[in-house]
Amino acid sequence: MVESEVSEIEDMFTGHYEWTDNIQAVYETIENDKQPEQSAMSSEGDFDSEVQGFSYQPNGNNDYLGAYSSIIEDVVASYGEYCEYTLYDLDGDGIKELITSVGTCDADWSNVVYTLEDGYVSMIGDFYGLVMLYVAEDGNGLYAVSGGMEYQNIDQITKNGNQLQVETIMSGEIGVEEDYYSNDNPVSFNRVTDDSLLRQ
Repeated sequence: MVESEVSEIEDMFTGHYEWTDNIQAVYETIENDKQPEQSAMSSEGDFDSEVQGFSYQPNGNNDYLGAYSSIIEDVVASYGEYCEYTLYDLDGDGIKELITSVGTCDADWSNVVYTLEDGYVSMIGDFYGLVMLYVAEDGNGLYAVSGGMEYQNIDQITKNGNQLQVETIMSGEIGVEEDYYSNDNPVSFNRVTDDSLLRQ
């Protein structure tokens, strides 16, 4: 292995562990600010951070800017301004989940999913890779499509309670003349420097 390849691998792992350490530090800071009766960890080990001023509105007028902006700010601080995010209600309960698309290179790219419950933000899971998102044809969640070099992978991303579920529904080679999967209902990402989705 040449020196430049070794350096690239070291940079990738350094970036990953710096991100992990940074998130842990943020979680610990929030944990220390909580009242004793507010448990920081759910039974599944997901961290719940209190959202100041957030309240669920059954008519759909939720304050996503107030709820999710600190997550976006952490992404910018850790990864820079070229990462992306989107909002989508994965289970039709009237609350849109935040999906951040972050990484330093193709090898470590991840899409992290957050939801809101009882005034708290919870990270409920993630799925990997640089993907295009489409509303699933059966109306249940999203399709995450990735691929290249005449190969594609399609995962169906759904939410069951506070658990993210990722199921591969297609993975394999496609013909030279075939198009990669798409449908008429794409879900677009915004740059993390553009908060317009959070204001809708």
